[in-house]
Amino acid sequence: MAFWDSGKHKKNDVSCNNCHSLHGTPGLGSTIALKTSAPPISPYVTTVRQLEHETCNTCHKDKRAQIMKPSHHPIIEGKVKCSDCHNPHGALSQSMIKTEVPNDLCLSCHTDKRGPWIHEHPPVAESCLTCHTPHGSNHNRLLVMKPPQLCQECHRVSAASTGGHTATFVDGRSIRDATSASSVTTRFQASGCVNCHRQIHGSNAASSGWGNAFVR
Repeated sequence: MAFWDSGKHKKNDVSCNNCHSLHGTPGLGSTIALKTSAPPISPYVTTVRQLEHETCNTCHKDKRAQIMKPSHHPIIEGKVKCSDCHNPHGALSQSMIKTEVPNDLCLSCHTDKRGPWIHEHPPVAESCLTCHTPHGSNHNRLLVMKPPQLCQECHRVSAASTGGHTATFVDGRSIRDATSASSVTTRFQASGCVNCHRQIHGSNAASSGWGNAFVR
């Protein structure tokens, strides 16, 4: 409770009994039982204990919508708790996460993405949230949008800059040359950036030609 006064709950006048039932049954997920005003999501219930997200979702309804999306952390299944990432009793970090920056929090579980890498992908080093949304997404792997559109947010495809990619727009079915509407190549049909560039978090390939391109 050391950082309670600096947390967003305190600043928004949230009290202990807004989340906890002081006369509830202990031992069902916490020492003091959590309150919930929402019925359990029966298809995903794997335990009889009170799930934290049911209490948190009474206020954070936008996060409830996110964790119900097809790609999500296993929160509604009871395998991950809100308090695994956030400290509800206060923290000095953004969104009251348990580490100073999101990357340290993500890498505490996703250790295979930690590196160190010879060739590091700059947006990965900056923040995992550049490409991923932490609660839920309609796209695989919690991506904020589907490749190749996500990749093209930074990588504007051009023959001059990519050493062989012959157009400026990938629509998921083909590559279209921006200079001519009739110029279409099916070289990348049914493919995406990650079909070739699989090591997108970082590469230890010795060759700069392969490593810098994060090719599998």
